[in-house]
Amino acid sequence: MARAPFVAAVLAILAVGLIGLLGLNTALAQDSFRLHRLQVSNKDLADREQVLRAEVDRLQAPAALAALAQAQGMVPGGPPVFLRLPDGVVLGEPVPAAAAPAGTQPAGPDVPRPDASAAPTAQPPASKPSVQPSAVQPSAVKPSAVPPAVKPSAAKPSATPSPRATP
Repeated sequence: MARAPFVAAVLAILAVGLIGLLGLNTALAQDSFRLHRLQVSNKDLADREQVLRAEVDRLQAPAALAALAQAQGMVPGGPPVFLRLPDGVVLGEPVPAAAAPAGTQPAGPDVPRPDASAAPTAQPPASKPSVQPSAVQPSAVKPSAVPPAVKPSAAKPSATPSPRATP
């Protein structure tokens, strides 16, 4: 009879230990399944990020930007012209941008389409310009008067790498 309480205590300790190990094993298995799901989700998100980065790179390419600009009715600008503010002298030869070829219309939901029956109306400027029109004399300035420090290529660095670059 003296052994009965000792055997019952040992069996109770073993039962609690086995139940604890079973609970620990179950929790580890659940965490393993959750880790696997998160790894799969992470891989899917990384693949999606790569696709989106490729799309951004494609849309930022100069040819794509030029096509989108042309589709919206934009035209390439001419040679740069600079206005020297202290005396109002125009440096360079101002040339109007070439109009879009006939038959092409701007596209897109935000770009209004020109109506052939509507006549263009001139609206007066909201405020007077700060430079007097008489001070600006484009015929008196020659393209050679552009200072050598101001070059169009120096003003806007190229964002695309050179094709001649070697790895």
